[in-house]
Amino acid sequence: ESTPVLNGESVDGGTELAITATAGDGYRLVSLKVNGEDFTSGSSLTIDKNLTVQAVFIRVFDVLISSGSGGSIKVLDNDTDVLSGSDVDKGGILTISATAQSGYRLFSLKVNDVDFVNEGQLVVNEDVKIVASFVKIYNVEISFGGFGTISVLNGNSEILSGTTVDEGSVLKISATPELN
Repeated sequence: ESTPVLNGESVDGGTELAITATAGDGYRLVSLKVNGEDFTSGSSLTIDKNLTVQAVFIRVFDVLISSGSGGSIKVLDNDTDVLSGSDVDKGGILTISATAQSGYRLFSLKVNDVDFVNEGQLVVNEDVKIVASFVKIYNVEISFGGFGTISVLNGNSEILSGTTVDEGSVLKISATPELN
């Protein structure tokens, strides 16, 4: 059975010692050194001199990514893809891009429930929740046989033939005949 060795405690020469560094929740092990040399956590060595053991940990945060139908989100930490549920180091810089599929447009992109600029960067200092929503769009073609005018309003804005509108938009169409 192994017995933990505490900081400053003496151990007899020739004793085999296993050194394990375990990160707590929300942290990850960055490096482990024994007498200034890299050391693999969980490995053993035989004591033949005084030892200095140094473990360095860094805070990490969860990244959750969610997008509805009609598009996708790509998150990069430097040049590394970040998947939903991944941990990212504190101070890491995420680049967040939302891409709509054909026939859709990006409706909103939020990070921790706050509007976010597409293809923007974020410095990680807390857990991150990224949510994108997309809306189906339709192309509006306007044509008529002449002898008057036609106008189409989307809300208070007039739209021209070839304009795209969001699914669920209410269009007001006005046709006025030409008086002879």
